[in-house]
Amino acid sequence: MPADASTAAVTRRSLLGLPDETFGHISSLVVRAHPDRVAGVSAKIARLGIAEVALCDAATGKIVVTLETRNEDEIVAAMNAMQGMGGVVNVALVFHHTDA
Repeated sequence: MPADASTAAVTRRSLLGLPDETFGHISSLVVRAHPDRVAGVSAKIARLGIAEVALCDAATGKIVVTLETRNEDEIVAAMNAMQGMGGVVNVALVFHHTDA
């Protein structure tokens, strides 16, 4: 193990700029898109920075997305951004957890 590995652990929280002592929010969403636009919508979602596309099903137009945010406002902003993307039919929050 490198000498600095124990002191500088890279976590998803640190990559997002979240200090260890703050609360974080983990959410999952289902995005419904027109089946012929799933690939483009998924790519746009992935570029949001706080979103990760976990699963895409082009046949049904369903995209499963996970978010890691600092607060509820960022969840709502991400959902609104996704809803405004061309080809998106609906965005639904499925799960939300506050992590210390």
